[in-house]
Amino acid sequence: YKLFTENKPLILLALFDKYTPAKITAAARLHDLSYSKFIHGLKLARVELDRKVLAELAISDPTGFKRIANLATQQL
Repeated sequence: YKLFTENKPLILLALFDKYTPAKITAAARLHDLSYSKFIHGLKLARVELDRKVLAELAISDPTGFKRIANLATQQL
């Protein structure tokens, strides 16, 4: 327990990148979607990618992100 409490800030930083929602929002806006509509559309389409993967995809593979955004748009 002591080890966890001493390293808690480092563990939390490793688990969540504070810029992840901003990356997804910026990429979703390029496809005329808000962050919330994009995420909602993905849930309706049963796409099970977590936000960290979506953020990385938005940066490294814009074409792939566009396909996912189209899936989300079709479900709305």
